[in-house]
Amino acid sequence: MIEIKPATKRDAETVHQMLQALASDLAKEDDYNGSAEKLLEFGFKDKSFFEAIIAWDGTVAVGVALYFFEFSSWRGKPGVYIQDLFVSANARSSGIGRKLTAAVVANAKKEGASYMRLSVDNNNQKAAAFYKAIGFEIVDDEKIFILQGDAFQTLIQ
Repeated sequence: MIEIKPATKRDAETVHQMLQALASDLAKEDDYNGSAEKLLEFGFKDKSFFEAIIAWDGTVAVGVALYFFEFSSWRGKPGVYIQDLFVSANARSSGIGRKLTAAVVANAKKEGASYMRLSVDNNNQKAAAFYKAIGFEIVDDEKIFILQGDAFQTLIQ
């Protein structure tokens, strides 16, 4: 019996371990710089940068969704962005990814959100197929840009 529950401070290490596993699955272990301490620093409080939910099979965590709220000026509505969605290898194809996504939608609707966005690693064709199968559409007229590192630090100078 899979149970979806909000992640709490006590779950920071569990969330971190699943995000590490996601990075490993994507062969991007060196790109993952997160930690349980960073999750505690920026989440699990009144004004958090993210929220997370965990899928539990008894006492074993088998999936996680980490997400945050956003606002679309073009839509004129709030939405939700899934930053990370991970299901353990031994629990895949069991509907847990769909349950996690649906739980994020349910939580987001309570906050007035009317859409969900996410991005998929170019090499993760299984994830792309999963998202398409549950109704996501590819937006061809957008590109993701990021300002980070030295460029982020020096822009305001």
